[in-house]
Amino acid sequence: MEEARAAAVDEELAFLARSHGRLRLRVGEALDVFIRLDGHREMGFSSIAGYALERLSRSGRWASETRTVARRMAERPLVREAFERGAIGWAKAEVVLRYAKADNEAELVEGAQKTTVRKLREALRPKGEGKSAEGSGSDDDEERRHLEVTMPIDKAWELEAVLDMVNHQAGPVGRGGAFEYLLAEATSTLFEHTEPGTLDFSDDLDMVRRTRRERDTRRAAQEPDLVPGEATPGEEPEDVVLPHDLGQLDELLVGWCAELAARDLWLGKMLSRFFATRGWESCGYVSEGHYARERLGMSRSSAYERIKLARNTTALDRIAEAVQRGEIGFQAGRLLARVATRETEQAWVERATRRTYKHLKEEVELVERDMRLYGQGADRSPPDDARLEAFFRFRRRVRSGEAFREAIEKGEGPRFGPETATESAEEDGSVRMSARRGEVTLRFALEDELYVLYKLIEGAFGETELAAEDSFIGFLASNYWRTWYPMLGGSGVCEEIFARDGHECTTPVCFSKNPTWHHIVYRSHGGGHEPSNGTSPCWPCHGDGIHHGRIRVTGEAPDGLVWRFGRRAWMEVRGRDKRALR
Repeated sequence: MEEARAAAVDEELAFLARSHGRLRLRVGEALDVFIRLDGHREMGFSSIAGYALERLSRSGRWASETRTVARRMAERPLVREAFERGAIGWAKAEVVLRYAKADNEAELVEGAQKTTVRKLREALRPKGEGKSAEGSGSDDDEERRHLEVTMPIDKAWELEAVLDMVNHQAGPVGRGGAFEYLLAEATSTLFEHTEPGTLDFSDDLDMVRRTRRERDTRRAAQEPDLVPGEATPGEEPEDVVLPHDLGQLDELLVGWCAELAARDLWLGKMLSRFFATRGWESCGYVSEGHYARERLGMSRSSAYERIKLARNTTALDRIAEAVQRGEIGFQAGRLLARVATRETEQAWVERATRRTYKHLKEEVELVERDMRLYGQGADRSPPDDARLEAFFRFRRRVRSGEAFREAIEKGEGPRFGPETATESAEEDGSVRMSARRGEVTLRFALEDELYVLYKLIEGAFGETELAAEDSFIGFLASNYWRTWYPMLGGSGVCEEIFARDGHECTTPVCFSKNPTWHHIVYRSHGGGHEPSNGTSPCWPCHGDGIHHGRIRVTGEAPDGLVWRFGRRAWMEVRGRDKRALR
């Protein structure tokens, strides 16, 4: 990109980033008031993360960090003044606010304007404190490598089941993150089949870490002390006196986050072109991460979240329009862009407006799984009831341990493929039976160290007699479930309900994995223990939500439930369809 053009785009990007930061600060201030008033609980959410995803279409981490910056900035007027006039960006403000006190605030603000975010961190971080203590965006992205594994389709289904099992047991660690658990369990098993010392990879991993440190040091040395760029305050948000009425605060937050999403999309489009032509290089920066952090005040990963949304919606005008108009939020837009096509995007937007974020995510995950296993043959339209039932049956069989116990009893591998789908799903063609045959290649993005560990353990496995019985990836999957399947499911009167409900909270806005038994018609009102009168909210949703009148559930389980949220009901979810009540 020619220098004059790069400079013009850089100026506009800086203006947009500063405008975004100032509006985000207002969101943080409103969130602080909202949370202090117990707003999320009064609206029927067991956590601020649930509220953020459903109402603001932002992650719980984003909401927490946004509120933290706003609270700290309220106590540090000099930091705020420098931020508002564009002298420091969001990333630099986060660092200063972490260490600023009344007696050193002026000095830190002045010094921050004369150095980079990276050097500011290094100067202020106490000795012995790890980088992780800096919070998100403290460094460029962790190096990731792409692992490709090809296997028979039945083994691919088994691996999909085990990855879901890990994420259910260990929390949301992601598909790539689940490999850490598979490799740990594999190492324990391989100790019995290898010579002492064979599985000691400490030197190899130390070399990986040393290489990464050397790379980071080299990159840091390449960065100039400060790349001059004109300070820009960005657009000043409308001055609003924050109300103390929860409904009004919620409406304000939703509106501001919709505006942020529209700005994110536009920022992503501009950044995509700017990075593709290495515009950052023309402006004196040494990498994309360097530019994003020092000029825009965000991490490289945050920049690429916006770029990915922009790129994925390049040919999806309806989704882009829905984000820009506030019909769907930032996170919902990212979900839809992963699976929609030109032919299906209108249906997906309509589906998103009728679903809670939790339900929408489930439906997108179903289609993504089919895309991985069926490739071009996957149905990428919003799933109907038959496909959903097949998907939830798959999850129930995993999370209850049913499929694994059946396999042990029959002395065969667990069956998870299309042959386990519901009869109606097979009849309407929504499950492609041809996918039973042949092979499929699955791809995973692993952190550099985890990728190297995978290859090292794979090499050790290949020298054992176990390699004659199964592939390494097949061994990883079967070894894990054979060890941990007894921990799945439960016992007693609740198990039938928990298994039916997938061993997770049934509240349509909660992602907890710790269900409890709730009688829909209370026993004191004549309700019995029959399954249709039981559902499985987690304890916060159950005790704090339902029994304190913040959540109401009526109807018959599992498909005929009606949920109402808020002491003053603001949303109803009937089955999987939601509607606003005010």
